Amino acid sequence: MKDAFGGIFNLAIISVFLIVVMGILGLTVSYTRAFRAKNIIISRFEQFGSSCKKTDSSCFKKIKADTESITYLPHNLNCPGGYNNADGLYCWVGTTSVSRTGHVDYRYRIITQVDIDIPIINKIMGLYFFQVKGDTRLIEESDF
Repeated sequence: MKDAFGGIFNLAIISVFLIVVMGILGLTVSYTRAFRAKNIIISRFEQFGSSCKKTDSSCFKKIKADTESITYLPHNLNCPGGYNNADGLYCWVGTTSVSRTGHVDYRYRIITQVDIDIPIINKIMGLYFFQVKGDTRLIEESDF
């Protein structure tokens, strides 16, 4: 009888180990997807500029098609205060400054979310912990 309980205990340890490893691998894949989506969005902002702010623009449609091609579809995007939610796909905020030549320069900060559905981790750490942030380069108004 003693050996039977030892076998059950070993199976439980192996099961927990496999669940943890699979969770880490899933988190890695989701993080990579969110990082690639952030890079796609930043490159589109740098290419099209302020037209990406509108969700009915061609820039946003290209962003949506590109992110769908890498299967980045966050379920519930939570944007921090002051950020704009772009149709549940990403968060953005823009800052402006005037350059030495008198042109208005724009810089955008983009946030994408790593999409995980592990309730215990979501409640303990919160969803803001699993976000990927990035900034565009300075974009001059005359570039468009």
